[in-house]
Amino acid sequence: ALDVSRCPPGLVVDREGAASAAECSTCPAGKICTANDTVPQDCTPGYYCPYNHPKTVCPNATYSAESGATNMSTCLPCPPGYWCKYEATTNYTVFPCPIGYFCVEGTILPEECPIGTYRDTVGAG
Repeated sequence: ALDVSRCPPGLVVDREGAASAAECSTCPAGKICTANDTVPQDCTPGYYCPYNHPKTVCPNATYSAESGATNMSTCLPCPPGYWCKYEATTNYTVFPCPIGYFCVEGTILPEECPIGTYRDTVGAG
């Protein structure tokens, strides 16, 4: 039979081969640690996970496809030609600016082309 011990509640081991409870620690940056699990998981794309904090959503007007992000610097502005309406956007390319509108960097809503003008391509910046 295996003789395996778990870390005390609130502590995790972020690698294999731990020899004692002394190797248990608080949740490392870039990881998600739940109350019932002593093994941390990578922070999910669209979020960042600061040291010893719960995951934090990337705000609307930004996107992040990075797994294991540790801070908000991975939440990048939505590029021109696209709009990032939702928090935790991971793939901005599914939201191209529609025909008749333009989208500047970091926008949450497409803007109508000025009166007397027209944009006939999707993804106009």
